[in-house]
Amino acid sequence: MKTEFLFATPLIVVKPFRRQADVARLADTIRARSRQDAGVSHSNDGGWQSGHDFLQWAGDEGEALAHALQQVANKASLDFSTGQLTRDPLKWKVTAWANINGKGMGNHAHYHPGAFWSACFYADDGGIAGGETLGGALEFNDPRGALPLMYAPRVKMGINGCTV
Repeated sequence: MKTEFLFATPLIVVKPFRRQADVARLADTIRARSRQDAGVSHSNDGGWQSGHDFLQWAGDEGEALAHALQQVANKASLDFSTGQLTRDPLKWKVTAWANINGKGMGNHAHYHPGAFWSACFYADDGGIAGGETLGGALEFNDPRGALPLMYAPRVKMGINGCTV
């Protein structure tokens, strides 16, 4: 696990799948869903975006992804509900969706209100790994404001340099 510090907000980079075959199956599941479901228009600029029901249709790989990311969130979070910082597993509420974007498409800058942690996983980066095209580019803006503190005052960052 590698942690980068942006705006004093940690960016954690992990590979939640050990086998590329699991990633390919998840990508296939997402593509199949896009053929069956018209999707929604939320933050997408072209392309397809699923509803927030990803975990209901994403199969074993979607469940494994959510579980792996919850484990990462637990490793990087501390509970302050007793007045002491403890590294007890928290009960996370997970909301997830999928996007498929082609050339010239993307997602507008958006926030995840009330979220203490947010995650983004690329099952297919659109070619950026090959170095010839810029696909899967991701830009972060400082979204913190006061919302996470107001929504989850008992949750604190559990990463060196982040706990006040």
